[in-house]
Formats: sequence, structure tokens, C-alpha cells
Amino acid sequence: MPAAAAARCLQSARWSWLALPLLAGVLLLAGCGPKPNTFAPYCPAARRLPDAYQVTLYRPGAAGQDITDMVLQGTIVDVSGICKDGDQKNTVEADTSVTFRFVRGPAMPGRTITVPYLLTVAMGDQIHDQAAFGMQVTFPSNVDTVTLTSDPVRMVFPVTKTTNAASYTVWAAFRLTPEELEYNRQRGQ
Repeated sequence: MPAAAAARCLQSARWSWLALPLLAGVLLLAGCGPKPNTFAPYCPAARRLPDAYQVTLYRPGAAGQDITDMVLQGTIVDVSGICKDGDQKNTVEADTSVTFRFVRGPAMPGRTITVPYLLTVAMGDQIHDQAAFGMQVTFPSNVDTVTLTSDPVRMVFPVTKTTNAASYTVWAAFRLTPEELEYNRQRGQ
């Protein structure tokens, strides 16, 4: 065999040894990822409860509802979630977060307050679950408005052939007193 032909053969053999591990890696990765023709699971709807997505707190014992008596105003700005197939068969897991905007009022003592809120899971008018949480709000110096997002809350939804996770609704609301709820309704939220 001439020297030039031997060099070409040796050079192509060197590339084939490099190509073999690359080909093996590609074949291994081909088995990763979602199964063909599969889609992300349906997610429950995430909503703000119409009469309870805002809260205005006044100084206890205040004679009225004047701006000088306001401790805090809060608004639920967004409710969002990320869904995936559950670890158990026939379940969907959703990590739900709530985004808030808070305004510090002139009557707020200090710069930190914990504001209670609820996450409620319903199917139509039927409540399936409800949990109370507290959002700790801290206003830095010279800042009177903050936007905060809660830590995600893991929720597990049972699903069947006739009921998927989109059949549920996750409602976010501030935990209001009857007076605060009436105040929101009078303001026409």
C-alpha cells in the first residue's frame, strides 16, 4: 500500500474512533425527553377572588377610614402556577405562587407586617380544599410600595379520564373580616 493511501486510511480510522463515542452519545440522548405525541398536563385555572383580592387595613380603634388612619393597602396582582404529571398515578402537581403589591400607610407602626391570605381549591361551587398563609411584608427605608411573590405552594390534583386538572380552580384571596369584605363590596372592587 502506498504511503499516501496508508495515511488516508489511518486518518479516516482516527475520525471513526472519534465518531463512535459521539454516535453512541446521540443514540443515548435520543431516548431522553418526553414520549412522542405527549403534551404537558392541563393546569387548574388560577384566579383572584373578586371581592377579596384587595385589602385596606386601618389603625385599630380609628374613628373613621381616613388616609391618616390607613396602615396598609394590598392587592393580589397575579396568581400563577406550573403543572407537571404527579409522582403518583392519576395526579397532576401544580406549584402555585401569588404576587402581591402593598402600599404602606401613614398609620403603620414599624416597617414589617404579616398579611393573611387564602388559597382555595374548588370545582365549580364545591370547595375541595383551603389553606391559610401569611405574607410577610417588609418596607425598606424610604420605600412605601413593594411587590412580592409568595413561595410556591405544591398542590396535587386527582385526575381521571373524565376529570382533568383544568376542572379545578385555585382562588387566591386575602383573609378578610366581614367588615373588610363589606368595605370592598361598597367600593365596587
